[in-house]
Amino acid sequence: MPRFQSSFDGAELFFRDYIPSSVTAPYNPDSQHGDKQPPAIVFLHQWPLSSEMWQPLMVQLTETYRLRCIAPDRRGFGRSDWNGLQPDRTEISYEVFGRDVVDLLEKIKVGKFIFVAASMAGGESLLAYTSSDYVRQHCQGFVFTNTSLPYPVATPEFPQATPLAMWNQVIGAIRQDRVSFFADSFKGPLGIGNNEVPAKTLERFERMAEAAEAIAVERAVQIFTHYDFSEKLAALGQESDVPVLLLHGDSDAGTPAETSVDRIKQMIPRAKINLYENASHIFIITHPQRILNDIVEFVGSISATASQS
Repeated sequence: MPRFQSSFDGAELFFRDYIPSSVTAPYNPDSQHGDKQPPAIVFLHQWPLSSEMWQPLMVQLTETYRLRCIAPDRRGFGRSDWNGLQPDRTEISYEVFGRDVVDLLEKIKVGKFIFVAASMAGGESLLAYTSSDYVRQHCQGFVFTNTSLPYPVATPEFPQATPLAMWNQVIGAIRQDRVSFFADSFKGPLGIGNNEVPAKTLERFERMAEAAEAIAVERAVQIFTHYDFSEKLAALGQESDVPVLLLHGDSDAGTPAETSVDRIKQMIPRAKINLYENASHIFIITHPQRILNDIVEFVGSISATASQS
């Protein structure tokens, strides 16, 4: 898989790029999608995982539905460097994460695309959108899954969100025993909730978390718990008509619906919410087929609108 270099500090960043083949016959293709030219899908992964979390969906979307699928590893996660040869340039921030996404999309000239962004990655997609003319011109929609937007920390107005003290406890637990923390969390309300999944599937996700750089795991928590995207979401609602789809679990203990998608719906009235029953925070583990179906439907609606205009 290819890599690209960050314009911020020269870090080497990894991404997956699955392009439908015109040579080999795909397994189980969907004839309704073979002749269309829909937008590509840019997948952005959640903390503390990597682009590998999206692979089962990416393969099906590329082979069955003939969609180009692109998924970078956030710096410090998966196979991406945390910093480059200029590590003292300035502090790595949410804006840097967004800049990395811009660097990739401008470099490969992706053309028309939609974002599918999980948890904190919704912030990266918004920052990429607001900072790049190219991204704004070519972005056809946003799908936010289990989003942490607009702000995942409890406030007097929204006390249902996770208190900052609890996020700090998460950092402390990771420092003490990262392997055990993620193994326990993925089995509980921050992971699969009450759903049953094969042990090997859980192990796969645990390995993704264990592969991340220790400093990146901790710094990312500090970054996403100290950035409020309310103004940027309100601007997206008022200044554009780009479609927004919100996929969220009704049992998400990390970012309850009333503190995330319900608030986003108030800022972006056109946004559509699909609430998943018995789904917790990492519901890509438990509900992959439903996520895939919702993405396909969303892409289809965008393609249909484009063909009518």
